[in-house]
Amino acid sequence: MRKKFYSVLFAIAAALSVPAVPQDGMPWAPPSVQKPEPILHDLSKTQDVSGFLPKEVLIRTMTQSYCKYYEFALANGRIYAKKPGEDKWELFLKTGLPFRSVGGDVFDSPAAIREIACDADTLYAFDDQGIMYTIYFKKIMRQKPFKWSRIYGFPRRNYVQQNEMVLNKRGWSMGARREEILWYEDRYGNQHHWGTMGLETFYFLTEDGQHIRFCDSGLPPDFSRCIECPEKGSFIAENISVSGDTIFLIGNRGTMYTRLIDFDTMGCDPMFFLYTYDEEVQKKSGTDYLSNYTAWALPAEDWARQVPIPLDGKARLTKMISIAQTGQGNYARELRVAGCNRDGVIGYWHKMLYENKWSFVPADLTLDESVWLDPSKEEFGKELTHSYEGYITKDGARLDGVSCSLSGPTLSSEDRCTLTMAKGGEAFSCTLFPVEKWTYLLRYSPGFDGSPRNYFVTPELDERKLEGYSGEFKDILCDLFKGKNHSLFVYSAIGAADYYEIDMDGGRLGSSYRILMTKDGGDMPPKVLRGGGDLFQPGSNLENPMDAKFLLDEGRGYTGADRLLVQERLAANVSLAERLRAAIKDNEVHRDSSELSRWGYNLLDLVTRITFLNRLNVPKIKQMTSFGRNIMNSNANLYGELLAYGDWTYPAMLELVDLRIRYYGKLLKELKDDGEEAFLKKGFHNSFLSYYEDAGLAVRMEGGGDGLDGFSMEGMFPWFMIEKADGSSILMRLEGSARSILDGGRKFRFPASFTVVSTDSKGKTSIPDRGRDSVDIDSYNGEFYWDGRQAKAYLKDSMFGKRLIFKGAPAQ
Repeated sequence: MRKKFYSVLFAIAAALSVPAVPQDGMPWAPPSVQKPEPILHDLSKTQDVSGFLPKEVLIRTMTQSYCKYYEFALANGRIYAKKPGEDKWELFLKTGLPFRSVGGDVFDSPAAIREIACDADTLYAFDDQGIMYTIYFKKIMRQKPFKWSRIYGFPRRNYVQQNEMVLNKRGWSMGARREEILWYEDRYGNQHHWGTMGLETFYFLTEDGQHIRFCDSGLPPDFSRCIECPEKGSFIAENISVSGDTIFLIGNRGTMYTRLIDFDTMGCDPMFFLYTYDEEVQKKSGTDYLSNYTAWALPAEDWARQVPIPLDGKARLTKMISIAQTGQGNYARELRVAGCNRDGVIGYWHKMLYENKWSFVPADLTLDESVWLDPSKEEFGKELTHSYEGYITKDGARLDGVSCSLSGPTLSSEDRCTLTMAKGGEAFSCTLFPVEKWTYLLRYSPGFDGSPRNYFVTPELDERKLEGYSGEFKDILCDLFKGKNHSLFVYSAIGAADYYEIDMDGGRLGSSYRILMTKDGGDMPPKVLRGGGDLFQPGSNLENPMDAKFLLDEGRGYTGADRLLVQERLAANVSLAERLRAAIKDNEVHRDSSELSRWGYNLLDLVTRITFLNRLNVPKIKQMTSFGRNIMNSNANLYGELLAYGDWTYPAMLELVDLRIRYYGKLLKELKDDGEEAFLKKGFHNSFLSYYEDAGLAVRMEGGGDGLDGFSMEGMFPWFMIEKADGSSILMRLEGSARSILDGGRKFRFPASFTVVSTDSKGKTSIPDRGRDSVDIDSYNGEFYWDGRQAKAYLKDSMFGKRLIFKGAPAQ
């Protein structure tokens, strides 16, 4: 009954809170396009360590693996299986390939399987196109046993395909944490029952050996989440193996680390688990189902450095490592490392996870020369940390004289960093623990692709020290931090390589604080920087319209001999225009669905509050309602900002591309085979900058102490920055300017849009910023006039009124 009610509640929450969005997600999400040529190839030479269809799989690799129920091996692109202790290998489920079951997921069987991993009750397999398939050996919730599935993830299931983030990985593996392990033990020794669902997680060690990309069955199917390797990512791992969500890594000099970590244990799932940063003693045993409802201690366990293998005599190690579940709890894991002993005998070293001594077992292993470790190579590189500097605002106004800095974040899915605030010679520091919020969005590489990671943040500090500060600085610190030590997820943050932003509510007066920091310590708000990221990251459906593949030379003549070139450039622009229009349309759908998600969840929250169901912790209604509103609202707000940036950029790019399509098409019709040259329309240009030069619109204008600067990123965007004499800045976008200039004339009137970029020293600007919850970049509309000598920018501040915010002429 409990399990059934839990499932019903989960389904209601999902139905109300998840937007019905296209599966390709945001523009930077990996495209759902199968490639005709294989992207994964036969790895048997290096990965068949136990031999071809061996008597026993001794080392788990990307082509051979074992779990409680089966041993698996790949041969000629097919999956072979046998039960432990048996000798005969057979094609798994008679075909050795994933296939559609009656009433199951719809897909065609792949040509070949190239990589596999299994753990506990689950097998994961990737075909030659890098597409993943899963199968369970027993019933898991709604998943029937021995039924292949290609769709994966939650809430909107899609297929997983290896992309540029992981294709050149050093290794990958998967782990399942369910009844075979029975419980998870947190950092203070408290045991927590696996519940009724558990999870399986796959982990990819990236090409540089310093990042681990992961996803699980309860997350959107992408590679966006990340765990840094040991020592703030400075450890360079050669290979990875996983079991029971315990990660095992090895470096070139034989240094080994282990860590049990997944999305749940790192603290990212407060809708379904209680968490605490305080050391608590839980009385319930992990064999008791109700221990699943006790608070899980955070942060997750640290990386543990394993005792070294003795490398005397002829002893050598390979990167072929293996970890496997052997029983219940965290510690029931056996580690294996293939290599040779001091006498040069081939075999593997092994020990249990927390034993202090390795033992050697001779074995007939096939070890390619390329898998042996090279001790001459470094095992540690540069720490993958970031630092930021900035300021703090209170209720939207900047606090004079208060500086802020953040050191140590890695922008991974769970982090640890130091926040420092200073004023008048006094400085305060505390530790912050960010953990990534769950999101329903498909993403590419948040933090590094123009979109940020979205965090819950918990502070750690000695509150007694707050009394040692003086005056206004003491008041600020007490308002922000008093009573907040280990207060679970009391702050929120978003972080990216160029900026970091922390939202903090004051304790006494209910004021809203926001810490705004950038990599270079500049004053540009993160809200604007979020729009300044690269639109054309790998995996994006869009391309840079200023790339040579889209351009014809404006000045040269073309003949019939150039027909193919003109056709290619025209076709490229037509394709890009279609993708831009699709992105604009998707923006409209996504905006509506993200708001529906926010209000759908809030409706569920309201119902549970009215009925007092939110006070129940069995089943987990209280967890769902405690943090669900925060998660859904922050998703909707952040999503809204990113969509607004699309509204700001896509139409501008489309304006240029549509003009190319029109005039490239006319040129194509005028081409002749007799050698006579045809030209593009006089005044046609590929960039906004060239149009503005024709109109005499200077890149720099000045007037009344104000300045106007054009910066259009390769001429791609019709953007100008208005720099006010008081130090504030306003970004202006012109609309339809290229078309108007091409049509001719000496005087121009362009519709314009404005957004606040930075404020003056008192937190004010010439136009009001709509505050911390504004997600609209196109906040204000107006007009821009240019008569060939003077420019004027007007802001519409009422239905019929307008206000002059810039007047100037070209700078001398």
